[in-house]
Amino acid sequence: MNVGCRRQLPALASACDRYGISDRSAAAIATAVLEDYGVVNPKATSHVIDPSKIRRERKRKRNQLRCSQESKIVRGIFFDGRKDTTLENIKEGLKFYRRSITQEHISLIEAPESKYLEHISPSGSSAKLIKDSNVNFIATKNIDTQKFVAVGCDGTAVNTGIKGVAIRLLEKE
Repeated sequence: MNVGCRRQLPALASACDRYGISDRSAAAIATAVLEDYGVVNPKATSHVIDPSKIRRERKRKRNQLRCSQESKIVRGIFFDGRKDTTLENIKEGLKFYRRSITQEHISLIEAPESKYLEHISPSGSSAKLIKDSNVNFIATKNIDTQKFVAVGCDGTAVNTGIKGVAIRLLEKE
């Protein structure tokens, strides 16, 4: 086995994720560059990059980024929700049928750096379910709430108010 085949390609993986390039397209482009540099030719094909290598590199790079974010101190979390139409497969008998459902999707942002943390989908759009989803995210990511300076959201009715709203329920938690 050639040692060159075991090289990691973190910059390529990051660029592919940044610009939304598929694994197959990225492999074709990377191999074409190697051909231009004379590394790959009809007699030396051991350095050809296949889509599986790109997929593995993307997964490795994402895990590294995820681990580096988990160890940071989060000073504040801001969230904003939106109802989207989502396709769902329902099994009736032996057949699957596609159905559109309206589902709440919430984006979580770290403050003050405004870095994306995660997307969560609560099972409903009530304040209690939104609060439970946020608390579950904080617990699973081991975020220290003692270091929090702020928790924020937009001004929708389900998020703001005096009692029974998501931001108040999060403060009480």
